[in-house]
Amino acid sequence: MDNEIDMTFNDMIEANYYEEVLPETLEKDFTSIIRKRGEEYYDDDNVLEVYKNKNKYMAKVLGSATKPYNVKISIEDEYNAKYECDCPCDYPCKHEYAVLIAISNQEYKEVELKDYIKEKEPKLKSIIEKIPADELKNYLMSTDNDYITLNIYNLEESFRRYFPKQKYDYYYNNLYNAMKIDDDYQYKIDNYIEKAKQYLLGNDFEEVFKIIESIVEAYNDTGKLNYDDYVFDVVNKISMLLRIAYRKSNLQIKTIIEKWIQKLVYNNYYNNYFLEDLVLSIK
Repeated sequence: MDNEIDMTFNDMIEANYYEEVLPETLEKDFTSIIRKRGEEYYDDDNVLEVYKNKNKYMAKVLGSATKPYNVKISIEDEYNAKYECDCPCDYPCKHEYAVLIAISNQEYKEVELKDYIKEKEPKLKSIIEKIPADELKNYLMSTDNDYITLNIYNLEESFRRYFPKQKYDYYYNNLYNAMKIDDDYQYKIDNYIEKAKQYLLGNDFEEVFKIIESIVEAYNDTGKLNYDDYVFDVVNKISMLLRIAYRKSNLQIKTIIEKWIQKLVYNNYYNNYFLEDLVLSIK
């Protein structure tokens, strides 16, 4: 299994292949036992859903875990494919073969996705170099533990403002895609909101707004804004963040936020009462 596969949606391969023959032409990638188990998984309706975007397929498959496994398959041609599954198996697995069978039967929903944008990954050394010495000292002295391990994850909450900033398209595109294929997008939204909180505490109000705007626009553009029960909770959370960001930000950031508000007003708040309340409560 290629665990390093970059499942991007730009630079698509112009591939020529017939879906119905893929289980036969790609059987070389799977052992006979895996193929048999994959057929059983397919016959037992364990393949819950499959989405197709050009020559990329994304699916959820029931397995032994509590949550379904996420499977991604990129078809280069009838004889070459790349696979990704988040199950423990480190070689082409039964979940992937079950999805191949579903693909061959054209049991998928075609979707048009945005370009996948990789996160700008922080480097521990560069992060530490940016943190002022007194801040880092206070952070280290605040723990009662005599043994301290510094890594990206335990620095992120306290020093988010020193981490690489992501482009708006990173937040928007990846959330849009997750919403289109129902891929744990609520978890992604919660993660975005946590990042926005950290940026707020670091007085980086432009980043706070960038994240909030991406959430609202992705909700609207995927048609979920008025058909998702989670919207109520999301709007409640981002309303407070946006109010504080607007109140504390400088004139330049206020102007950017106000321009976005004018867009929402012009579009009747996308016909969403919760969003209307968010806008009216900002100032």
